[in-house]
Amino acid sequence: MPFRPAFYSFFEMSRKIFWLICSALTAVATGCTAGAPGASNRNALASGVLVGESLIRYGQTSSKFGMVGGFNPGIVVVAHGTPVQFHNEDSFNHTASSISAAAFPPGNPIGDAALSQSGTDVSQSGWSSGLLLPNAFSQPLQTSQTGTFLFGCFFHYPIMRGVIIVQ
Repeated sequence: MPFRPAFYSFFEMSRKIFWLICSALTAVATGCTAGAPGASNRNALASGVLVGESLIRYGQTSSKFGMVGGFNPGIVVVAHGTPVQFHNEDSFNHTASSISAAAFPPGNPIGDAALSQSGTDVSQSGWSSGLLLPNAFSQPLQTSQTGTFLFGCFFHYPIMRGVIIVQ
């Protein structure tokens, strides 16, 4: 083994640490880039109704549809034509996904398809915000038809569920 001065080992070690840190920062930056899978590059609507989602902040209350909670407001009343958008306000992953029923069913009716964004109108069966990471906003959802539309969170049903009433 050839003789190497002590500072050579120090610089060799520093170079490895440097590349390790660069690799880690690149991985973190890529995971936090807007448009990356699961990330949202949307902002809040300029007009419309913004519905907050939080497992911690919004408790359950009784309604004629069953218990609602985890959304603020839990019962969203909007005028026909007013867009609705969801905002994840806590550190858990959430969805806002339609439930095709007149009242909340006892078991979770929201399937895996809810993890992918779908639909543009609350009157369409099967709409979902898709996976909303912390602080993410959903796509705006139109309210083209009057009626009552139930929704919930794929991950936290039956605790997180709400109602949109379009008048």
